[in-house]
Amino acid sequence: MAYTACPTPKVEYVSSLDTYPYDALDDLLYDWYCREQGYVPVEGYGRQDVACARSASSDQWLSSDEVIDSRIEAYVMPMISFAMEELLSDDRIAIMTELRNRKGPAVWRNPRVVDQKEAYAKAKAKIAPILSRKGVEW
Repeated sequence: MAYTACPTPKVEYVSSLDTYPYDALDDLLYDWYCREQGYVPVEGYGRQDVACARSASSDQWLSSDEVIDSRIEAYVMPMISFAMEELLSDDRIAIMTELRNRKGPAVWRNPRVVDQKEAYAKAKAKIAPILSRKGVEW
């Protein structure tokens, strides 16, 4: 760790919804959203070669915690995608709009919803039992 004469001030997280109490499910959904936004398909090319389909890199350079986290993520993130598909479209839109506002500037809104906070809270309450049924813990 490097010591400096002028340490950088700690930056506190400011939410897009100032009065909304965040919980672990919010963090889980946000991690899923960030992972989903990172996927970019390549037109005309497969995602893997048949000859290398079963290959994997060595985990020897990773810590035990990193290996466990990656394996948990490999199970949890697809389960969240499947749970999102089970929701009604209005609930999916409420969740996606809220997560998009958290990732970038909070300028997105759903014109069909009067109160975005309430719509997100209802959608989150609907996805929680689906995730529990699929074995996802938060």
